[in-house]
Amino acid sequence: MLHEGRLPLTPAEHDAVDTLISKNPGQDVSVTRRDPGETGPLLVHVDETTYVVDEHGRARKQKARR
Repeated sequence: MLHEGRLPLTPAEHDAVDTLISKNPGQDVSVTRRDPGETGPLLVHVDETTYVVDEHGRARKQKARR
């Protein structure tokens, strides 16, 4: 469960996070910004997978680094 008010989200980002939560029930979810103190992009961590959410609320899976 995400706690409201910790990180400001746009309505589109909030919808994207809600969608990822609903598609991954029971998995740990956390959010952060790629650049702390900046407005974007939003990184959503679902267990071991990271999604990048743009300002329009489009989430794309981040490729694993090697």
